Formats: sequence, structure tokens, C-alpha cells
Amino acid sequence: MSNENSIVQANLPWYKHLGLNLSQAESIWNDYSFSVIPENYMIHSKLESLLQVKLVKLVTNKTIPFAVIEISNSEMFAFAVKLGLVSLDEDMVLDKLHKDFDTKAYSDVLKLIGGSSPKQKKARKNVKK
Repeated sequence: MSNENSIVQANLPWYKHLGLNLSQAESIWNDYSFSVIPENYMIHSKLESLLQVKLVKLVTNKTIPFAVIEISNSEMFAFAVKLGLVSLDEDMVLDKLHKDFDTKAYSDVLKLIGGSSPKQKKARKNVKK
């Protein structure tokens, strides 16, 4: 996830987005009050791993389609919010970075929300011979 109005290079370490060097990043990382840091998160974590979400549900049969998401790691997400890497006060978007977002259902929802609508099958009429 990211803010809609920001340009994000999600494959860079989080601290590069703040213009910090490694020493400065280590200081911030060590001073932050993590309750538990999962093993796979390190000071060199890419921004995309801090802001990663899981697409739980897509609902396309309503007037306004919507998605239900789950934050992959709330501790890392909160860290990113506190540092200003993402703002909850601004519009947010799901970035098409993960293979799970490359599904037909996801693509159809995006088309319904803001692009061309997905192809609709024509109903077949019963023809009597």
C-alpha cells in the first residue's frame, strides 16, 4: 500500500525514502519501541515489506466494488506510519507489486472502479426449432 499522491520506489530500503544513511537508520530502528520484531524484518527491509497487505476479499457484485485488506505486520506498518512513510490521513492505493494482485478477479475490480469494465458474456436466448 502507499499514498495515492506519492511516488514510491518500494524496492528500496525504508530509510532511503527519508534521505537517511545506514547509521542514522540504525539509530531510529534501535530507538523505536518494537514489541516484537519478526525474524524476517531487519533494518535493511524494503519499504514494500513494511507496507505489505493481504487482499482478504474482493466484492464486485455491489454497486460500488470494494476490497477488504489485512496488514501483513501491524508493527512494521505502524513504524512506517510513525516515520511518515505513509499517511493514513490521505488516500491510499494498493500497489500492483505482489503476484497475488495479478489475478483476474483483482483486475476486474480495478476495471469496475476506474477503468474499462470487464467483458460481459451475452445471455443466450433459447431458440425453438
